[in-house]
Amino acid sequence: MTGRAGLRESTIDLGNHHKSLKKLFQAAGIPPWLRDFIPMCELDVELVAVGDWCISVKLKSWLNENGFSVCWRPNHPLLEYIRELQFS
Repeated sequence: MTGRAGLRESTIDLGNHHKSLKKLFQAAGIPPWLRDFIPMCELDVELVAVGDWCISVKLKSWLNENGFSVCWRPNHPLLEYIRELQFS
């Protein structure tokens, strides 16, 4: 893991396109001061998950093949609200 600073400029492969971490957070309406509260998963220096709402095709495929899922429950009320909006 490279730490948060190394991931700030990362992109995630969403299949038909790649999206930067900054653009993902902006699209989800997550303010900069809350972004450090969101877990990120890296595999072989590749960003593969941001919370449980943005998962790369590579990780999603592996999860499906092995019967696993990713589930994250934010402990900040605003993040919980934003996450609920994403899934509704």
